[in-house]
Amino acid sequence: MAPGLEVTGLTVRYGDSPPALSDVSFSLRPGEKVALTGNNGAGKSTLLLALVGILKPEKGEIVFNGQKLDRNNLAALRKNIGLVLQNPDDQLFMPSVYDDIAFGPRSHGKPEEETRQVIHGVMEKLGISGLEERLNGRLSGGEKRLVSLAGVLVMAPDILLLDEPAAFLDPPSRSRLIGILADLPQAMILATHDRDLAETLCGRELRLERGHLDT
Repeated sequence: MAPGLEVTGLTVRYGDSPPALSDVSFSLRPGEKVALTGNNGAGKSTLLLALVGILKPEKGEIVFNGQKLDRNNLAALRKNIGLVLQNPDDQLFMPSVYDDIAFGPRSHGKPEEETRQVIHGVMEKLGISGLEERLNGRLSGGEKRLVSLAGVLVMAPDILLLDEPAAFLDPPSRSRLIGILADLPQAMILATHDRDLAETLCGRELRLERGHLDT
């Protein structure tokens, strides 16, 4: 099977409700940037959560680099597919910026000196060097979003899943984020209502309508 992400017949349901996703199939090639669009409630966030195993599909399968997602390889897959949530406050939970970004590498047993070097490299790339000792609660909205992204990038994932990455950003912060995302080598799925961002960053679009992929 070709490298990348393959999703086939994915169906996700919350309790007894109608499916939030129904028979969704698509592929993502290495390095490809794809916009995931649709109205509120179309299933965009549900799809991203299912792709990292937070939501368990009722039917279908998710295959990453030829390996099917299941309970036995969930931890390895999450290391290679990084999710950045829409609201940074849902992702940042440690007191300081440095400790938040370091959480992933430390959890996987990476030596502290190696962790420090990786963190400083990622923070420099994102233009947030100097924030290491800042308290997360004292960051601006744009800084929080970049710190959330840094916490994912230090794990060196192959794929980034970003839920409304430009939401609530002022124009300078939004432009800066778009430039950063454009330069990153990872494959990406960007769930967004921002048409200009989608057209600037992404080569194609996946549009969800009431849980169905519009083809």
